[in-house]
Amino acid sequence: MTYFRDLSLYSYTRYARWALNLGWLHPTHDFEKQEPSEQVLDALWQFVKGPVVETRGVHPCELCPRHPDFDDRVEELRRRMRDPNDPFHHVPTGQLPWPEDARTRSTLVQRHGEQLRIGTAEIRVFGENGAIYAAPTLIYHYVLKHQYKPPGEFVRALLIGARPPSDDYRALLQRHEIE
Repeated sequence: MTYFRDLSLYSYTRYARWALNLGWLHPTHDFEKQEPSEQVLDALWQFVKGPVVETRGVHPCELCPRHPDFDDRVEELRRRMRDPNDPFHHVPTGQLPWPEDARTRSTLVQRHGEQLRIGTAEIRVFGENGAIYAAPTLIYHYVLKHQYKPPGEFVRALLIGARPPSDDYRALLQRHEIE
């Protein structure tokens, strides 16, 4: 996934270009850590349940460990798919036994008995003084599993601002032409 420094100007899609980036993490860049509160996790969950900007493809967590032989297993499967004498040659790509590791599992999250697929969209959080924060839905995973500590101003907005699916939140999306 693309890396953007927290609170830098958003430029990933055409939606809310005046927003601030938040939670676009990458393993080559350090970030502050802190054990997340249940209150923050509950608030984030509300946002990732109702993402506002869909992206292309699924973006797994690059911070999660990759199994040492993962790339070799993928290449072996691709080699078998190219061999007309191999049974995998005739299997549709979506039905192949692609290898999994912690990265691919990072996009399936659960909270309070609900399950979501994340890593395919973005959220918007509205803060004080007209601030708008743009974050990937993977932010939930980053906070929960990697103890990513978002900036305090974002956490305040998350906890006291309008949340989906409220009418106030929808009105803010419409006002800023995000939907």
